[in-house]
Amino acid sequence: MLTDSYLGLIRSGAVTNERKEIHRKKIVASYCLGTRELFDFVHLNPFVELYPVAYTNDPNVISRHGRMISIHEAVEVDFTGLVCASGHRGRIYTGVGGLVDYMRGTTRSPQGRFIVTLHSLTPDGQSSGIVPSITPGSGLMASRAAVQYVVTEFGWTNLHGKSLRDRTIALLEISHPKFRQEL
Repeated sequence: MLTDSYLGLIRSGAVTNERKEIHRKKIVASYCLGTRELFDFVHLNPFVELYPVAYTNDPNVISRHGRMISIHEAVEVDFTGLVCASGHRGRIYTGVGGLVDYMRGTTRSPQGRFIVTLHSLTPDGQSSGIVPSITPGSGLMASRAAVQYVVTEFGWTNLHGKSLRDRTIALLEISHPKFRQEL
């Protein structure tokens, strides 16, 4: 998905796509969502190529990019590394999306990194984003076996290859300090 948030990065030269293995020097997306400014940027721009979701989210295509980094937001992560990203407590936040496709593709990419980000607190500040187990009625999106990096505003951890006990300890270290003892 190409959104307005990329425009500043592209215009500043931070995003050039010069190091990509495929579609070098091109922005590849399946669709655009944003303002008129974004659509004006995309219109007839040879720097932008649009492809069907079946191509952009194909794990085999994604894995062809060496050092691929994929960043996805979560609502909750439990002590084992299960990721809730699509809904919470019976309320749906997103569609199916590409999280699982990018997780699969990125973890097969040479030196790829699959990163899950989340706020350490729920929006109301009353609960932790890192929990002993996913809240009932929430939508799971990523299995614990494939999750590599988890990031909060209190740090990051690499869960890959860790035991369940070590995962719990590592996740507690990046949870909100307000809840570390309680959890």
